[in-house]
Amino acid sequence: MYQKIKKISELKLKKSKTIEEKDRYSLINKILEDEECFKKMKTSTAYKLLSDLDFKETEIKKIYNELIFNQ
Repeated sequence: MYQKIKKISELKLKKSKTIEEKDRYSLINKILEDEECFKKMKTSTAYKLLSDLDFKETEIKKIYNELIFNQ
């Protein structure tokens, strides 16, 4: 799941059209350089990051749990 999230983030960065989008996805990519990043950040931050990557609200909890407990 982590690799999928990282790939989505990289694609979003490439497709960014505004400076704000590029800055946001660049920061997300930098955070995702650490495979353990989800274990180190607050849950609310992780949820926001996943939301910024356009994961549905109904999926985020499941994805987060998979990242924390199945990595």
